[in-house]
Amino acid sequence: MKELDEGIKDEELWHQAEQLAGGVKSLILVKYLQLRAESIAKQ
Repeated sequence: MKELDEGIKDEELWHQAEQLAGGVKSLILVKYLQLRAESIAKQ
């Protein structure tokens, strides 16, 4: 969340989140955080 508060986000993951959320704005953040967590876990 700190990254988002500072205006830093992974644009590719954000775009994926938008697609997965089906344009539902309230779900985009949730999907982004899920994708980001998975990305961090893989590292």
